[in-house]
Amino acid sequence: MIVGGGMKQDPMSGENVLFHEMYSVYYRIVARLMERAEGAPFSAGDIRKAVEELGFGETQAEFFTKLRNWDIPVFCQNDDGTYSVPLESVPRPLSLLEKRWLASILDDRLMRLFMDDEEIARLASSLSGVKPLYQKKDFHVVDGANDPDPYASSRYRKTFRTLLDALANGISLQIRYRPRNGDEKDVAVEPTALQYSGKDDKFRLLCEGRYGDGRTRRIVMNVSRIVTADVCDKNPLPRGVGIETKTKTKTAVVSLSSERDTPERAMMHFANYECVSYAREDGNIVMNIKYNAEDEKEVLIRVLAFGPQIRVLEPDSLVSMIKERLARQKNLSNLLLNSGFIV
Repeated sequence: MIVGGGMKQDPMSGENVLFHEMYSVYYRIVARLMERAEGAPFSAGDIRKAVEELGFGETQAEFFTKLRNWDIPVFCQNDDGTYSVPLESVPRPLSLLEKRWLASILDDRLMRLFMDDEEIARLASSLSGVKPLYQKKDFHVVDGANDPDPYASSRYRKTFRTLLDALANGISLQIRYRPRNGDEKDVAVEPTALQYSGKDDKFRLLCEGRYGDGRTRRIVMNVSRIVTADVCDKNPLPRGVGIETKTKTKTAVVSLSSERDTPERAMMHFANYECVSYAREDGNIVMNIKYNAEDEKEVLIRVLAFGPQIRVLEPDSLVSMIKERLARQKNLSNLLLNSGFIV
């Protein structure tokens, strides 16, 4: 059996696909030799060395002869016994698995934020006939937001592309923002990052901003609440002036109950954060979750989703936020009970 390449059958489609595995062993060996050949011809010893370094135990016997006597003219032997590459470049073709994954990604509604309709139509045409690896109907989302950002809105898409361009080119923006409670405000900002919350299904803009009264500070804006975003043409925000540019990090220390598969669920839930876990003598697991201070509200929402199965030990700021949120919920419940809405 040839491991890592050759003719295989795709378990999903049943089709025979040459070099189906992404980053196949054989592809990596050939790529290494082609890179080596760009500087000077290589010897049979170079071929053997690449096979030994990148291949499996049986690859030497299976693949070494094929590389030297291939029907496909990827390498040619010179008069002095060395080998060279007759082609300028041989791009690796996409495997069927990669095409199916790309078809799934292209079908994601968020892709409309990063590409225009013409680009999406062109890519969809190139993947015509390719069955997506997965579809939206294959997922059942629980405990998700019921008011996601309006990704299909042309105004939202235009604003999002403006923010992307500003981030890529270091452009300051003049933004009119509509807070949850209050009047619209104008603020000059220097965008630093776009943050997506899977829990809320919303994008947030992280930026350094200056209000009309001259105050300069870090700001987090919901992209859906940005009314307009225009390039600054007057008095742009001085980049980094009077602002702590280094992002402050915190570490949440949480104790996980062993009930209801809490440790496994928590490890998946916080997988996008830098986490370290260890077991205590009482059987519970302690997890250290490192996060940016600006993300503390997002961490709060995720922790509360576990209810009493998670106990937050540190930091004090997160503990205080949880106590405040629980007190508000208790007061609301009492209000509903007293008003007769809850029996």
